[in-house]
Amino acid sequence: LIHWNDNEIFFFQESFSIPFESNMKNLLSDEEQITHIDAGSYYFLALTDKNKIYSSKFNGHKLKQIVNKKGENQLISQISVGEDHSIVLTTNGEVFSWGNNEKSQCGFAKLSSVKSPTKIEFKGIKKGDSIKQISASNNFNVILTNSGRVFSWGD
Repeated sequence: LIHWNDNEIFFFQESFSIPFESNMKNLLSDEEQITHIDAGSYYFLALTDKNKIYSSKFNGHKLKQIVNKKGENQLISQISVGEDHSIVLTTNGEVFSWGNNEKSQCGFAKLSSVKSPTKIEFKGIKKGDSIKQISASNNFNVILTNSGRVFSWGD
């Protein structure tokens, strides 16, 4: 069970009688607000209006911001959490993933953990089309393009 208000997030593991508290107020600046959250089997992600991602899996520590090839921070439009991996969509239509990749759920052939957000290269998306929605599940992901095409990977 997860409960939050005023940027405080509380989640209860296994038993309702022993709460584990992750107080986001200690991590967020006074001007920063959580705008999106998503939960997987073992953790959740929180996206802020300052384009920062926080994860409960790593004791609430901020993840490294996603940077493009030019060294500029990418603006994140969507976050999605699978069982033990995460994907994000940037405002310019790029998808990044990290986490457990045992079943290629992060989108890479090498079946090992992906430690930081890594861009996924999509070969089947036609020029002029772009990704508009992402969704992660247990060990797979689905994306929807602006032309209505659906792509999936993982197990």
